[in-house]
Parts: sequence; structure tokens; C-alpha cells
Amino acid sequence: MHAKPAYYPAGGGPFHTDYTRHLFIIDEAVMASMLSTCTLLEGLTLDACNVVSNLIVTGPPSLRLKKLKVRYCSATKIEISAANLIAFDFSGDITRISSFSAPRLLEVRFNTGTKASTFAHGLAQFASHPCLENLSLIMYSSTVKEIPQSIPLFKNLKELNMNIWNSSCGSEEDELLWVLFILKATPLLQKLELTVSHEILYI
Repeated sequence: MHAKPAYYPAGGGPFHTDYTRHLFIIDEAVMASMLSTCTLLEGLTLDACNVVSNLIVTGPPSLRLKKLKVRYCSATKIEISAANLIAFDFSGDITRISSFSAPRLLEVRFNTGTKASTFAHGLAQFASHPCLENLSLIMYSSTVKEIPQSIPLFKNLKELNMNIWNSSCGSEEDELLWVLFILKATPLLQKLELTVSHEILYI
């Protein structure tokens, strides 16, 4: 299931060229009803949805949800509890995730944003998942410069992919020293991909 903003004609017939954006609105009751009814649902994408108050993604033990993507949704607080979830893709303010329970989580893709505190919070959030094997980070040079030297240990991480937008004109060599801090926190790492771009990352 993929919920995202829809575009509808502001007036006139189907060939009218003036379109108005209407956000897909979600509240706790809608999510609870959907997840308790559609227990066979294995993939859910919430893309730029207008969330009324809190976004709570939880369901009965029979819920098969395996892949969850949340991108730039307006939510005061986010709570996730999915026993079968194996892949999570998040873009936005991760500090709004107040609880995250996914004992089988294997893969995470995370757009860190431009705040160093958001990045640090995300690392702490995902390092607590012992089964996590694959981590993809979309990062910005303004963020990585402030990465703390002490990073939570990723005990089982095997693959790390980092895409960095370098918006400054400084030395890339100096700016990439922080990579060592992350490598020290991934003792079982088998594959590392590091991409530095001077173009804005629309990912």
C-alpha cells in the first residue's frame, strides 16, 4: 500500500491545467483500523502524509508487515511496533520516533537531515536492534562534521552504505575523518560503500 499526496483539478473538466495539492490525511483511528483489518499487508509506504497528531504503526501478532517506508510525514509522535518488520525506510525528523519495536529488523535506510542531533539520535535508535545487517545513510557535510567520536556499537552490521552531500568547499580528506568513528562501531562490517556528491540529494 502506498499513501501519498494526490493532485486534483482545482476546477473545470479533466483537461483543466490548474492543479491543487491535497494531502492524504491519516489519524490514529484510520491506521489502527487498517492494520487490524489488513493483517496480510506486507508493505506500507506513507509519503508526505498529513498525520493528525500521532502516527502509530502497530497491529495484532498476525500482522505480516515486512517493509515500512515513512517519508516526510507530519506527526507529533511516531510509534512503531511490528513483529515481522525486516526493512524500514525513514526520511524526516527521527527524534519524533518515541518507540520502535521490530525484533526482526534487518535493513534500515535513513535520511539524516541537516541536524547533527538528528543523526546521533538515529544511530542510537537503530544500534539497539541486534539483527540489523544493512544500514544506508543519506547525509550532509554540515551534519557529519559534528558526529560524536563515541557511537553506539552495531553488533551485527555487515553492510554500510553512505551517500553524502558535500555542500562546502573545504577539504574532503578532513571531512571524511569521521568515517573512522563509524567504522569502529561496526566490527563485523563486510561491505562499505561511500559516495560523496556535490549535488543536492533528492533521495
